[in-house]
Amino acid sequence: MVVEKRLVQQPGEPAGVVAVGVEITYTIRITNTGTTALAIVPLQDLYDANYLTFVRANPTPDTTSTGAVGWANLVGAGMLPPGSALSVTVTFQTRQATDSQPNRQTLNVASLSNVQDEFGHQPQPPVVSDLEPVRIARSAVAVSKMILSPDLSGVGVGQDITFGIRVENVGEVTLAQIPVYDLYEADVLEYLRTNVSQPRVTITGTQGELYWSDITNIFGDLAPGQAVQFSATFRMIAPRTTTNVVRVDDVVDANNEAVPPAQGLGSVEVVPVATAIYQLFAPFVGNQSVDVPTPTPSPTPTPTPAPVVDNTELPCPAPGCPVSGLLHPKGMTVHTGLNRLYISSRDTNQLIVLDARTLAPIVTVETGAEPWDVVINEGTNEAFVSNYASNDVWVYDANTLALKQVIHVGPQPALMEIFPDINTVAVVVRGLNGIAMIENGAVVQYVPSGGIGPYGIAADQVNKQLIVGNRDTGNAWIFYKDGTGWQMAGGSEMKNFGGQERTGPFEIAYNPNNQRIYVISMRPSGTWFVDVIEKQSMNSLTTLATLDVGSSGSDRDGDVGGTGLEVNLATGNVFVANTYDKTLSVISGELNQVVATILTGDDPFEITSNPVTNQIFVTLRRPNRIQKFADLY
Repeated sequence: MVVEKRLVQQPGEPAGVVAVGVEITYTIRITNTGTTALAIVPLQDLYDANYLTFVRANPTPDTTSTGAVGWANLVGAGMLPPGSALSVTVTFQTRQATDSQPNRQTLNVASLSNVQDEFGHQPQPPVVSDLEPVRIARSAVAVSKMILSPDLSGVGVGQDITFGIRVENVGEVTLAQIPVYDLYEADVLEYLRTNVSQPRVTITGTQGELYWSDITNIFGDLAPGQAVQFSATFRMIAPRTTTNVVRVDDVVDANNEAVPPAQGLGSVEVVPVATAIYQLFAPFVGNQSVDVPTPTPSPTPTPTPAPVVDNTELPCPAPGCPVSGLLHPKGMTVHTGLNRLYISSRDTNQLIVLDARTLAPIVTVETGAEPWDVVINEGTNEAFVSNYASNDVWVYDANTLALKQVIHVGPQPALMEIFPDINTVAVVVRGLNGIAMIENGAVVQYVPSGGIGPYGIAADQVNKQLIVGNRDTGNAWIFYKDGTGWQMAGGSEMKNFGGQERTGPFEIAYNPNNQRIYVISMRPSGTWFVDVIEKQSMNSLTTLATLDVGSSGSDRDGDVGGTGLEVNLATGNVFVANTYDKTLSVISGELNQVVATILTGDDPFEITSNPVTNQIFVTLRRPNRIQKFADLY
């Protein structure tokens, strides 16, 4: 067995260096490298309480004491099969600097002992451990941004906006080098001037950047407790939502030590209130984009065979067919090879498997708390279930439904996507505003979603890309995989869905055969629509159509819809669940228009398809039923 402990850090942060008074998180990965399943896996995490204070862990530990956190058995009633792994996350608050310690670091040690396999034997060696040092720096910097003029009563297109940028030394060591980046949207704001030395101005497409290589050349070194402020003035040239973000990276203190970076948010949302007048306020904005290598041309996807309706398929029209034991269906998917339907039953904490041809029950198994989504890897014959309330993903043998693994991913895991050929599952973790990337049974990376309230997710299987939408900040980004992991594609942000501001995207779907992204959203007025976006590349996105569909309710309602969005790869048709209206909208992938409206039973919520049999399946949430029909549209 092997245990690995790593400090979780974001791109651009100095490796192994954190600030005083912040939360830091470690991941602990335990791998069974033996030949027998592990039945008892105790874990102890040791830390120096002079420098760290325990905050929380996932899963919740059985014991906590000063300097130690312990778990009696991480596998519970299950097993950890050979070759499988599980992950634990532990979060601490940093208390004071470690400059007086050896190597100016404090050590955090994860240790396994008294492990037993399925036969009661103890693996060799009997104790394994791993340590992860971290330096808690006395040096720290804070940056903030504010609107200096005009006041917040309003601004019009053609008027000037002056932002104040404030940088403060909140550490204990003088800061000797402070680069500052000011990022803005050049198609909305035009840079005019600053009250200090001129920055380097770079405009790439619609993205603008002001860069001061070192403001200590202007103000001198920044002593502890000292703050400086300067301004940058822009002209509003377009009446729409825009974002203005300031960052300090690559800061160095007087000891020539790296300082943890900081980011300040000073965004402007422009909303028409009268002729040529717009309201201003400052909501949260997502992360800085990264430079993206030139994408390789998208290979032509293998054409999907023409649909063939199997006459043995038994339809189940509205009001749908009852499913024994189903209570609040949430997620659903099809195993095309087995022609089985997998449905999560949220209120009974169960996964229900049906014969997709007849909807006859096959097996029901337990899940974690409040199961949400289900995805299948037909290559490994595994089923993955995200459990919203127990913060984990359960992995089953898709044929026998034997539980193979429990993977802890963080608070509120919801919708998922899967890349079967690289054995990777992407999980939207709403409580972290990010995506947990599971590869070969272990979480290998947490990727910030680029906003708040991540919800919809879609996979481009051909190019190994993800599209992730953020409901609360009204934007979506494309992510890609390179040699170092998953990255956000700079220039790929999508927002103002439907050509309107303040629209929140819900579910997202993607068709690799025509490279179309489909995004379902709700306008502030309460009406619902689907944007059809052509993805020529990650940085070249064109909205082809905005199509009105039926209502899925209010986004303030706990039973809001917006989740049912499915591309049938056999026909290219897109199906949209209109939860409130009790209908489905059918969008032609060829015509980019709504070609049919289908009546359903009450409360249609999730949709999935089997392109092999050309069948469409719809969960009816309140009546706990399934509706099924052939795609003949």
